[in-house]
Amino acid sequence: MRRRRTPRIVAHACMAACLLSIATVHAQDCAEVDDHASQRQCLERMAANTDAQLQALEKRVAARISLWDQEPVYIHGQQARFTAEKRAYRAYRDAACEFDADAAAGGNGAGDMRLECRIELDRARMARLKERLGWFDLGD
Repeated sequence: MRRRRTPRIVAHACMAACLLSIATVHAQDCAEVDDHASQRQCLERMAANTDAQLQALEKRVAARISLWDQEPVYIHGQQARFTAEKRAYRAYRDAACEFDADAAAGGNGAGDMRLECRIELDRARMARLKERLGWFDLGD
């Protein structure tokens, strides 16, 4: 039996695109701000907004799973895996963004790099979660 590789390939392509575009977040969204303190505030606002949007979307996915038109054993299994995946994503995001920030070698850009990374990774995760909403048929 041949295994489906398309979701894995798509996930890897999304991650590659995400990592390539991390450096552009700041330029696209906070470039019009003149001083570093204002840029930092802009990034902090964006990171907070993106995190709130991500949490709301995760709640939608969890709700969709609980209403899924499947046997309870599958619903409970997916709920447990989704909870584990959320934890794993946050651990990955935090480690990846610390890695990025460490590249500043203690410079004042470290915090900006950490925030830019979080924004970009959270945006990529939201795109993936939006795709997943359609996976759970409600039997309409």
